[in-house]
Amino acid sequence: MKLLAVFLLVTTACAQLVRAQSESEMSYCIHVGGGFPYKPQPFYDLWAPGITAGGGVSFAQSRLTSLSVMIDFGSFPLDKERFLKALGLPSDNNTLSGYRTSILSLTGNAKYVWAPSDLTSLYVVGGAGVLVTTTSAGEASYSGYEVSQSGETHAAGTASAGLGMEWTLAASLDLYTELRYAYSFPRNNNANTDYIPLRMGLRIPMK
Repeated sequence: MKLLAVFLLVTTACAQLVRAQSESEMSYCIHVGGGFPYKPQPFYDLWAPGITAGGGVSFAQSRLTSLSVMIDFGSFPLDKERFLKALGLPSDNNTLSGYRTSILSLTGNAKYVWAPSDLTSLYVVGGAGVLVTTTSAGEASYSGYEVSQSGETHAAGTASAGLGMEWTLAASLDLYTELRYAYSFPRNNNANTDYIPLRMGLRIPMK
């Protein structure tokens, strides 16, 4: 119930942000990249780096500041060799399938450019919102045993912070790269899947 309330609050806040910024310069953003599992320890130890993608809209408040609403997706495969090694089993004649972890998030974000220039700028960025973590169904066969497990889906809050750099390619096109740390809460929730996304994307100002 608390997470539903958080989701409704974030959705309402994002909608109000879009409405309030209707007079501001708006940009469309789209990015892709990689993601690196970090916490909890089993997620770090047993899942491999994955891919991330996302996008949204941003609204310039000034030359140095902007607000944005973003949707992001990350997908992380189970590292089968490391999983079997953790169980003390050889990879020969033992198989695993499934158990992919996916993370979908909706966040509101704020950006501050602290080293602006005409062509290249450095910035800091932070955001907060909600995420949904899904682990797909899986099957395992080892030491003569056959095990299957159904998928699971959990929701949690999320907050992130990081650094980025952007380059002006043309009057209506910017390239950016960004490194963040994405933290999930509450810490006793099954959706706790902290990860580090490294993104590269395009920002298209709508002037």
